Amino acid sequence: EEWQNENDPVGMFLEDVREGEVLNSNVRVSLRQDGKTASKKLFTLFKLWGIASGVDLRAWSDRKLFKGLAARGHDKYRGNDAYYIRGGEIAGVLPGEGHSI
Repeated sequence: EEWQNENDPVGMFLEDVREGEVLNSNVRVSLRQDGKTASKKLFTLFKLWGIASGVDLRAWSDRKLFKGLAARGHDKYRGNDAYYIRGGEIAGVLPGEGHSI
């Protein structure tokens, strides 16, 4: 199972989200059926999580992340102002952004 996890960054990311261990105390991420988050922000968070966790995500595109999330029931859809991912919610400030999300 550990070997599978190491080869499944999306699974590792979602596991850390469930355990509340994504970045720091300023960023809270939750998985809720009725939640949604902007896909661009989620990809930024995923890449920052990879750096903080020592997971090499250099070869990962947003498309690859969204495909992995969709396979787990978190599909991407177009809203009025942006693309969103269903079932996730980010609250707090991402490093480098300087504003709430």
